[in-house]
Amino acid sequence: MSDRQYEGGQADSRMVLEKEERPGVFRPKYRKLDDGELERMNAVKAKAQELWDAMDEAEVNKPGGAWDPADGRPGSREHALARTKLEEAVMWAVKGLTG
Repeated sequence: MSDRQYEGGQADSRMVLEKEERPGVFRPKYRKLDDGELERMNAVKAKAQELWDAMDEAEVNKPGGAWDPADGRPGSREHALARTKLEEAVMWAVKGLTG
């Protein structure tokens, strides 16, 4: 069950590491993920989306709340911070899984 993140299922020149290269902190080149890595990465992203949706639902339904999710902006400062921190958590989780 792999959902390739690049066209045609082939790594492009940025994704191919030479054997003697060691990945740096800033990943100057990407590498092709194996099926297990893709599955784990997609599972993290799916769970994060569930949490994102739950936070939005809670914001819509909170007492006195009048947030309209269709406008695309977070409802409160706390909601905005929660979204930002979730995005950051996913970024670090994916980096940890694919590093």
